[in-house]
Amino acid sequence: MTADAQKPKVLFIDDEEDLCEVIKDGLEKQGFSVQVASSARQGRELMATIDAVDAIDIVVSDIRMPEESGLDFLKSVRLARNLVPFILVSGHMEIDNQTAQKLGADAAIAKPFKIASLAEKIRSVLKNRELFAAATKT
Repeated sequence: MTADAQKPKVLFIDDEEDLCEVIKDGLEKQGFSVQVASSARQGRELMATIDAVDAIDIVVSDIRMPEESGLDFLKSVRLARNLVPFILVSGHMEIDNQTAQKLGADAAIAKPFKIASLAEKIRSVLKNRELFAAATKT
């Protein structure tokens, strides 16, 4: 197994392509493997082409995007019975973790944010999912 195979795999979706590259670089420095998509459609295509070995560990998606919002993308992911951890990013409206969870996400973070804050949020969501999975194993 390579070192990259052990890194948590993040799919970051935002229509601001420059931001995607900054986030990719920053999260990779924080120890994550990152793929970026500039639309929900592109994110869906990436998720569909990735095999189980390289499966995405967590999705971080902006809410406001042209064509299809991050909320619509989240709904389509959940309708497909995909329970991948999901963080919503909000730059234009207030959304807290409780509201995000009611919508089917695990957490939310507001723009602007520091890379370290996003990395900590990702780690926290992944850890909580691991703890829940361990507690519910039969």
